[in-house]
Amino acid sequence: NHCFLPRAYVAGRAVYSPDPDETLARLSDPEFNARNTVLLASKEEVETTSPAAASASAGQVESFSRRPNSVTLQVTLSRPGYVVLLDRLDPNWHAAVDGHEVTILRANHLFRAVRAEAGVHTVRFYYRQRWLAAGLAVSLGALALCGILFLLDLQVAVVEQRPEGAAAPERVGRVTEAGPVKGARSGPGGGPW
Repeated sequence: NHCFLPRAYVAGRAVYSPDPDETLARLSDPEFNARNTVLLASKEEVETTSPAAASASAGQVESFSRRPNSVTLQVTLSRPGYVVLLDRLDPNWHAAVDGHEVTILRANHLFRAVRAEAGVHTVRFYYRQRWLAAGLAVSLGALALCGILFLLDLQVAVVEQRPEGAAAPERVGRVTEAGPVKGARSGPGGGPW
């Protein structure tokens, strides 16, 4: 099938294509070599290649391993190129080539790609939400605050539900017939607390 592309492949050539409509039109053109050319939305990442090199394969994906939050590829490149993964682009996905974090490029308007040099590489795409840690910290802080407020409210409720006739808690200062005890604190208006 001429239109078939594998889930992951190596493209030896990149073309700058920032407009989504233009990108989709190029991809649907029967003359477009999608197996060896990737359309990138970032001009800085486009490397120029000779026409002869552009038509030759730049490498291949040797193995593909998928887990719930990661995709790992073993790739071999005969020259610098782009490892393209036909999974939806999302800002929470990150990539590493041989353990070194690299920028994920928008490939063919919808997908992901990374630039790689010639050689054998392990390319790993992994999912990590940017605000997950901050959200977790805020949630735990709110839960702790609720717990503290609950315990304080419970303590106030226990004091208020003292049985009738029970003695009030003892105050810090005592008043005698002669007046406050020396060294005892007084409350507002000169009375005991």
